[in-house]
Amino acid sequence: MEKSKFIVALLMGFFLVPQLSFAESLGTKIKRLEEKITKLEEANTKSSNLETDSDLEVESLGMKITSLEEKIAKLEAEKPKPGILENVSISGLIEIDAVSVKDDQAALLVPPASRDTSDITLSTVELGIDAKVNDNVEGHILFLYEDDEDVVVDEGTITITSDYGISLTAGKMYVPFGMFNSHFITDPMTLDLGETRETAVVLGYSNDVFELSVGVYNGDVDEFGDEDEIGDVVASLTISPVEGFTIGASYISDMADTDNDITGAAGAALPVADTNDAYSAFLSATLGPLTLELEHLSAVEDFQIADFDANTDGLRDRPSATNVELALAIGDKSEVAVRWEESDEAGSFEDRMGIAASCEVLKGTTVIFEYMSAEYDDDSGDDYDTITAELAIEF
Repeated sequence: MEKSKFIVALLMGFFLVPQLSFAESLGTKIKRLEEKITKLEEANTKSSNLETDSDLEVESLGMKITSLEEKIAKLEAEKPKPGILENVSISGLIEIDAVSVKDDQAALLVPPASRDTSDITLSTVELGIDAKVNDNVEGHILFLYEDDEDVVVDEGTITITSDYGISLTAGKMYVPFGMFNSHFITDPMTLDLGETRETAVVLGYSNDVFELSVGVYNGDVDEFGDEDEIGDVVASLTISPVEGFTIGASYISDMADTDNDITGAAGAALPVADTNDAYSAFLSATLGPLTLELEHLSAVEDFQIADFDANTDGLRDRPSATNVELALAIGDKSEVAVRWEESDEAGSFEDRMGIAASCEVLKGTTVIFEYMSAEYDDDSGDDYDTITAELAIEF
């Protein structure tokens, strides 16, 4: 049922184009008729001023003008009235992946799996609708399908802007915690650990140099004894002193609220013994064809053992992740990038390295090849290697 709704929504988007073309065609016809009327009126005026012209010729010109005016009135009635279609834009993304996996610990899974596997998947489908209601109000909807999961409304927001750089955004969104810039198919460990999607209200201010955002929401996880109410805070500051250089930091009041659900409390609908703040620091710098991406994300303090003990050693853990990428642009349409990242008590892998190459083969059409090699975080020395080829279109 959800997939059907998604397909209907997609088809509706494509049907908007003929409607806009029809409106443009009517406008062209009306313009041509108006030009004819102008010429006839000029001819009528000249005829009226010529003593040799007969009354019959003048009357004929008048009838032609009247006939053309009636045609214009009819076309004006058929022409669609200006509405939301003129202020709506539709965008989309489709990603198809071919993946080969070599997992040294596949035999340890329950049930045991093959060490070497491969598959072709429709990894991502996005359909975005953006509507400009007026000069200061915009609406945004994003439908998302990922890896055989149900289609969901991934984002749905209303943004109110002002002439002074101040904005207010409310709705379902990815709150401003972390930057997560990447040149790879595989998401960085920082995103896996810190990405947070909530229904929130975010107040922002931006100018040519910096952007500040502060938001509130009611997270999925509460501290034991607390009320289920709005009380979680997120904040982000990015500074871009010169073109091609951005540095920033962000903060969230409860790391247990991230989509990673690192404590398991959100999925189990249970409280935690103690909430734990988290922060991220990031830098993005471009110099000529080179782009450097740096980000570190971490809990501020160790979690209580009752809330999170990643390796079950009876000691308090503080999850963190770091991502470093260096990309080299080759012309305007191709790029090669390398990545190194590590995590501490934040997932299955201790570190991961990779290389990726991408090329825009046609307008809006990109092919990406990626190789990633990860080491399990259990002192076993076992690896998890993937080779991925992706075909993606964006419109």
